[in-house]
Amino acid sequence: MLNRIVLTLVFTLSFLSYVAPDLNLTVQLAPLILFAILVFFRVGFSDFVLTAVDSLFDAEGLILVFGLPIVTLGQSIESNFDRSLPYWGVISTCLLLTRLYTAITPLREVFEAFFWSAVACLAIFLPISFWALQDAISTFVRFAPYSFHPNLLAWIMAGYFCVMVWKLLTGTLFIKIMACFGIVICSTIMFFASSRGVIIAVISGCLTIAAMALVQALREGRNYFRWIGLTAAVLLLGTFIYVQNQGSVQESFDFVDQVLSLSTKDRGIDSGFTGRFDKWASVMKDLSDGTFLIGRGVRASDAMETMIDNSYIVILYDLGLIPLVVIVCRFLIILYESFRGYFVAVTSEQRRFRLLCTLIVVVALVTNFTERSLFAVGNPFSLLAFFMLVAPTWQFRTSPSHAPEGEPLWGRVAVQ
Repeated sequence: MLNRIVLTLVFTLSFLSYVAPDLNLTVQLAPLILFAILVFFRVGFSDFVLTAVDSLFDAEGLILVFGLPIVTLGQSIESNFDRSLPYWGVISTCLLLTRLYTAITPLREVFEAFFWSAVACLAIFLPISFWALQDAISTFVRFAPYSFHPNLLAWIMAGYFCVMVWKLLTGTLFIKIMACFGIVICSTIMFFASSRGVIIAVISGCLTIAAMALVQALREGRNYFRWIGLTAAVLLLGTFIYVQNQGSVQESFDFVDQVLSLSTKDRGIDSGFTGRFDKWASVMKDLSDGTFLIGRGVRASDAMETMIDNSYIVILYDLGLIPLVVIVCRFLIILYESFRGYFVAVTSEQRRFRLLCTLIVVVALVTNFTERSLFAVGNPFSLLAFFMLVAPTWQFRTSPSHAPEGEPLWGRVAVQ
């Protein structure tokens, strides 16, 4: 219980750092320092400390914990960005800490902590930013209070949305009610932050897990799902016809257009992803000198006047081709294991756990075509994705027999 409380505090501080009067590196490091203390006591005083250490030296550990830092050290030292080496140190340390932690702690515990952190953060954030949200609703100005960028705030809300959906499926009645409120709040903030990439990613993730659930239901002969789908389709069609007859469809379209800036010159559909296409083309041209092979140093792209809003290009620019392949392949492996595990799981609890993993990875991978948060630890959702990236693969597999020898029984049971 204490372990979960401290990890919840780590995620919460990671969010609240953006509410602080002065967002600086020291403030952002505070939750990571707390996490390092947690790992020290959680692993160092555990009966399974040898299991945790062994996980550093298996194939995954060698690639993720040692390989990535080694292949990015040289360019970070030589980088023109003066903070590249300190950022390299932070990322490398987090790779080590998260691997040690997830080697003996089931991801379910991490998700539980993230959920309760989401509840706490929304309970704090909504009241203190209520008037700013109301102003965004009335004026259509993008919602971004305190030190949040609209896209960053929407990205974090997408992470909270994922665990709210999970708890809506698995929680008690009281938890389900909280999750419903959380889903509404997260959806509202994402919408009025006007982050189209995040909204598309969340819709993609929800459609993915809905399709998985439908296929599983049909495989099990639960044909009532067909009637549920048919009833929902009829209700939606009837609602659309009614609204259209009321003449309010165009008003709704205009409202969405204004909030999401779909037709404006600077952010509209014809703006090339708000100028992202031009920036991506320019960066790829710069990388044609061969630097895409080794990168230019961790967070070197931060020195650009205009940021690269694409995590895949950011990783290529900063870290090089090999880390990009490793990171993307790792997330795809997690997606595959979660997807496959869903259809062979024995209990509904196991299936819902894998639905959550699938939802998080789909949302993360889709969002980061237009964002830069896939390989980072500076906000709670990126930190959660970091946990999943570094966690041993047995955490996602179909049977506890895949766990390494010596893995604690309670850890195996939790990820079956």
